[in-house]
Amino acid sequence: MQGKRGRPRNVETQQSILSASYELLLETGFESVTVEKIADRAKVSKATIYKWWPNKATVVVDGFLSAAAARLPVPDTGSAMKDILIHATNLARFLASREGTIITELLGEGQFDSGLAEAYRTRYFRPRRLEAKSLLEKGVQRGELKKISISN
Repeated sequence: MQGKRGRPRNVETQQSILSASYELLLETGFESVTVEKIADRAKVSKATIYKWWPNKATVVVDGFLSAAAARLPVPDTGSAMKDILIHATNLARFLASREGTIITELLGEGQFDSGLAEAYRTRYFRPRRLEAKSLLEKGVQRGELKKISISN
């Protein structure tokens, strides 16, 4: 989330904050993460974090999304079947890992924090669905898969 005022973010500082929030999330779980702990680990002030993120939930979600994007790249081997298999295998491994259990925690916290729930839906769930859809569409375009219409 880009801040609305002030100087642009320092990329190294931003990455340090995102990494710190993600590491703490993995180590202690969402509930135990605090902006103070993130600031301490990233070696920045709490003011720096609050300048760029309005609260703990947004910085933690950004840290999670940054890590998830790096760990779940969309394959493009030239074969729809290979891409779908690789993508599904990577996603299954991710969801079964400690990192994947974070999703459960975020969903749970999202029941009490509508902003967190919306961030998860719009910035993680929907983009992942679009990535999977794009794999199928590439397969149709390449003639490897048939396009079917489902009507209710």
